[in-house]
Amino acid sequence: MLGKSESLIRSSDKGTEARRLIESAKNIIEKYTLEYTEVRAIYCMTQAWYYTLCEKNEAEVLHNLEEVALIDEHRNISDLDWIDYFFVPLQYDGGTGKIGKGSKMAGRSI
Repeated sequence: MLGKSESLIRSSDKGTEARRLIESAKNIIEKYTLEYTEVRAIYCMTQAWYYTLCEKNEAEVLHNLEEVALIDEHRNISDLDWIDYFFVPLQYDGGTGKIGKGSKMAGRSI
């Protein structure tokens, strides 16, 4: 569900459907997962992508990136995971610098 949301987000004209899928995923994730799991980090990154590309909202982007950083502190993720979470989305940042700014606030420099 989140993977499809990410694809729709990048297609730019499918923001409404992406939002619907993200909200559906949120309900499932909150009900069936623990607080510091990978799927919650992926959910927050998907939210950050959405608020970067579909519904511009810098506060939401930064909030979700901070959540990812908090979750990942408890997960001991590898540098390759950081690439997936921050470097890949950075290419879709549209030159806004929001994802780079958010990652720096979260304690990682990219």
